Amino acid sequence: MTNNQYKLALDEAKRELIQLSNQRQQIEERIEKVQSVIKALSLFGENIADQSSEIVESDNFSSVVTLGLTDAIREILKKAIYALTPLQVRDLLVANNFDLTQYKQMMVPIHNTLKRLHENVEVFGIRNIEGKIFAYKWIDEKSREIASKSSPDDFPTGHPLAGISRRLREKNHR
Repeated sequence: MTNNQYKLALDEAKRELIQLSNQRQQIEERIEKVQSVIKALSLFGENIADQSSEIVESDNFSSVVTLGLTDAIREILKKAIYALTPLQVRDLLVANNFDLTQYKQMMVPIHNTLKRLHENVEVFGIRNIEGKIFAYKWIDEKSREIASKSSPDDFPTGHPLAGISRRLREKNHR
């Protein structure tokens, strides 16, 4: 090998090292995001493996038929064992004879209602790796009380109550 060939090989190895280092950084960032999602989901579904494939505590949703859409969704989320996606909310509404035929596109009002409940700090949004909310969990009274009396700094980073506390404070300062 000539000196020129050694220099080319060295330059190529350096470029590859930089590329690999960048990939490692991206992988480490992705791992952190996935770990955050796992942590958030595990807080809401600690006992899911011990439970049957049930989504809700009981099948008694006869009351949702007479409610408006927002209250029907509230009732479903209150009885949910774990966070529900908008599609699961729709399926539970339909399974419990809630009339969605009045809506041209039934998912639009469901998404809008869930978004509004989230803005009003009635539900907690579970975020995916990209940071978008994909499922919702009802905030029970005990959690709401703890979060309202606490500072977000009182909780570990990423803890759902930290987010709820922060959002409650923001809502009260509007």
